[in-house]
Amino acid sequence: MKIMLLRAAGVLALAIVVSACTTVPSYQPPATQAPDGWDAGAAGAGIWPDPRWWQAFGSDELNALIVEASTNNHDLQAAAIRIDEAAARARIAGAPRWPTLGAGFEPGREQKATSKDLFAGVQASYEIDLFGKYGAAASAARARVEASVYDRQAMALSLEGDVAATFFQILSLRDRQREMAQSIDTAQRMLGILRTRDHAGSASDVELAQQSSIAARQQAALPDLQLAEHQAIAALAVLVGRNPEGFSVTTRSLQQLRVPPVVAGLPSELLLRRPDLRRSEANVRGMHGDWESSHAARFPSIVLTAAGGLASNALGALFNPGSAVASIVGSLTAPILAGGRLSGQEKLDAARYREQVALYDGAVIAAFRDVENALYASTLNQRAIALDREADAQARRALALLDVRYNTGAIDFLAVLDAQRNAVETADALTQAQLARFIAAINLYKALGGGWSDADGRPLQAVAAVAGLQRG
Repeated sequence: MKIMLLRAAGVLALAIVVSACTTVPSYQPPATQAPDGWDAGAAGAGIWPDPRWWQAFGSDELNALIVEASTNNHDLQAAAIRIDEAAARARIAGAPRWPTLGAGFEPGREQKATSKDLFAGVQASYEIDLFGKYGAAASAARARVEASVYDRQAMALSLEGDVAATFFQILSLRDRQREMAQSIDTAQRMLGILRTRDHAGSASDVELAQQSSIAARQQAALPDLQLAEHQAIAALAVLVGRNPEGFSVTTRSLQQLRVPPVVAGLPSELLLRRPDLRRSEANVRGMHGDWESSHAARFPSIVLTAAGGLASNALGALFNPGSAVASIVGSLTAPILAGGRLSGQEKLDAARYREQVALYDGAVIAAFRDVENALYASTLNQRAIALDREADAQARRALALLDVRYNTGAIDFLAVLDAQRNAVETADALTQAQLARFIAAINLYKALGGGWSDADGRPLQAVAAVAGLQRG
């Protein structure tokens, strides 16, 4: 009976081991097909933005704000702390690959080999990572440290863009308020002329009411612009890590800045120049490590335990040379029945790995889309602003000419009212087109990774040194 049980156990164990002997494919970076060039144009191929891209706008105040945000923004600080968390988890994950050592003193302990009452000594244990379970887990944890580093860098790039965009929005709102104030002055001037003519009997009550309505509507638009400016300034204060109270922006107009030319490098290099893509690839590697670890967990494990110390019946004789004892024990354990937990965990990790690959592929395609859209927007905004500038000039000229003709009685006042509305609309459209051109430049910088590069691996080397992960 005993022999039959041993044979059955052996057959069952062999079946378990054989079932676990399927292999996990070695990790290979997800294959991507980069386009040969950009549809929006290949100007500047092989050239990438400077890492301090915001300096090209020519604003010392913007430069200072971005530096301040890089230091004080609370979300960015939290992202840096998450790197420390990931590094700590990596050290924990790598700990089982090393022996453990403990020491102790136990009075009244009965040793089977010596029958002694007192024992003092050390005990060490080590699990041989024969199938790479702990090595794969440590590799997955290191990949997540990398992902947290790239996550912070992606957040920093996004923060730089948000600070610049909010700064430009504030200046644009100030330009729009100045344009509106000029329109209000024009409307008030014409209203004064109509009142004078109304007293003289040469203007109708309808014309006076229409012009009063134009002036009131323009005045009503000004508080909305002022509120939007206040909200944008408060938002900028939060981005740089300050309280909104007392925070101010001294630059007055977008006209004080310049829009720098932005060139795009080769599409094939984009994968190394976007921290969000590097983060996604690190997540793929992390899940592959989890898959390898859960697969290896289905194999037998070998644990070596060694103990050494002093044992005696009396405390006074504990430290005599003859009290030394030592032992070493090895054990082999293999999972036989776990209710499907181990195989289920492996299937779960394999599915999560495939999910991360799919997410990475989608992120790559989205990155190429971002660059194409930003390139087209940059080109088309330049054309739009030229047309808006011409429309604004012609609207101002038409209003001036119609004002003269109305004063000479050549036309009725309705044409002047339409010209006023058109002048206000074209002036506002031009100001917003100028803002759109600045925003397009920011979006292109961000789509290109802001000049960031991990080609030499220096960011990860620095983190590995701080986290102490060289040993795995």
